[in-house]
Amino acid sequence: MHTTEFSVSELPPGLRKLFFLWTAAKKMDGFGCMESTQLFPAALQLDRLIYTEVFTDAAGAAVDFQFVYIGAAHDKAMTSPVNGAHLTQLDGKGPGSQIWAAYVAAYQCLRPLFVSLPYIGTTESCAFTQELFVPFKDHRNGTHYIVTGVSLVDPPARLLTRLRA
Repeated sequence: MHTTEFSVSELPPGLRKLFFLWTAAKKMDGFGCMESTQLFPAALQLDRLIYTEVFTDAAGAAVDFQFVYIGAAHDKAMTSPVNGAHLTQLDGKGPGSQIWAAYVAAYQCLRPLFVSLPYIGTTESCAFTQELFVPFKDHRNGTHYIVTGVSLVDPPARLLTRLRA
């Protein structure tokens, strides 16, 4: 599931900070170009941060996405290393998958996209993710990127147990 219609106040703190950094950058240049130092995990209070480069064809349509940086905590939780991999190289993540659709939508709409996906990884206490995909552009060379902040969400039964305690 992905949407551009979401309440910023309901985002986890790290995703909210990513949203506001993108908003400030967009006001400055109309697109969302930002100094990379503002997008480090420590600055965003996120250890689950992913930078993805968008590859396009001659007409400007997205044809692939490459993971160019994956935060350490997220990388450790992956079932296999994906840093440097393209989505088309990963089983179940290419065209037709939910993650592919989210990346294409984020690239096409040029606005933050709230994404919720089933969690696949080594963290057993996690049922799904809440993610914020934000598009950026490197004005020096025109390269498009999508920066994704990821928040892991406990299964509902586990959340209920925590609330009752």
